[in-house]
Amino acid sequence: MTSETKPRYLMAICASDSRGGAGLQAALSQAALSGCECRSVVLAVTAQSHQGVEAVSHVSASMVEAQVQAALRDGPPEAVLIGWLPPEPEVLEYLRTFLNELQASSRVPVIWDPVVSATLGELPAAHSGLTGLIPNVSVMTPSLDEARWLLGDQTLSAAAAG
Repeated sequence: MTSETKPRYLMAICASDSRGGAGLQAALSQAALSGCECRSVVLAVTAQSHQGVEAVSHVSASMVEAQVQAALRDGPPEAVLIGWLPPEPEVLEYLRTFLNELQASSRVPVIWDPVVSATLGELPAAHSGLTGLIPNVSVMTPSLDEARWLLGDQTLSAAAAG
């Protein structure tokens, strides 16, 4: 790679799973197995075990933006992977704007694995903020209950609630 060439990479926008089984840690592991560079945008830090989530600390919208802008200095990603999203309207609005601009300039594929179950101790309050991301998403991988919730049925089954 010359000094002029920007690396190709996946941008993973996820929460950090301290247990290591999901979220950012899983995305980084899969990217490494695929031989793909990865830039991470951490949305929250969790304290969790196999018994469940004990604490969640959300990252501010300004820090999310700083992480995205730092990654973009390497050029646009080849793809974006989005996992769990926080309920903060400012973060969701920033991500919606970022995805709009990214799609307008380079038509990057966006994969969204929406996590809207109560496993993080809360259901997202900003339903319209979440669904506002959908026009910029290439592929979604929701469970049946997550799909129902995204379509406006906020009653999740007992299985999805944890």
